[in-house]
Amino acid sequence: RSDRSYALTLLTPIRPGAEADLAAHIGGLGIGEKSPLAKLPHVHFARWVVIDQLKTDWPGAPSPPPRLKSQYLLFTASVTAPAEENVTPPEKRYAERLPESFLYELRARIPADVEAIWGHCLGYPRGSDADTFVRYLAGSQLDTSLFHDGNPDVTVDGSDRRSRRATSS
Repeated sequence: RSDRSYALTLLTPIRPGAEADLAAHIGGLGIGEKSPLAKLPHVHFARWVVIDQLKTDWPGAPSPPPRLKSQYLLFTASVTAPAEENVTPPEKRYAERLPESFLYELRARIPADVEAIWGHCLGYPRGSDADTFVRYLAGSQLDTSLFHDGNPDVTVDGSDRRSRRATSS
């Protein structure tokens, strides 16, 4: 966490046999404004990646090379919460509740994509309520030991306004 900014990393095992379908689904998602991630107003950057193996072609790599017991879905997001004076009552204390507030928002804004993507993962609680969903994803969260945000209080809207000013001058 850096002020109102938060780096989220989730690593979730994929169900055996579901890897190719998940990779195809992620590969078929739109990009830019057509991406489901574009519907998340507080996200600066986010991505889903299927990790199918460990990279072992570097000097000093262990021998024999380690093998994953399953493939994994990696989700990363950089989120900046809105300034508290600019949020409506249901979003009060969004920053204080990160990452939970973001996980609730993820499920609320792109529910079909959430089901289609994490539905390929081991133990995913299909059709569950929001609290169960948030607990499931929170269980796959990795600690972000080091996070730097050069503009920790700049929201996505603020960043977009800065970008438009810079390109129009």
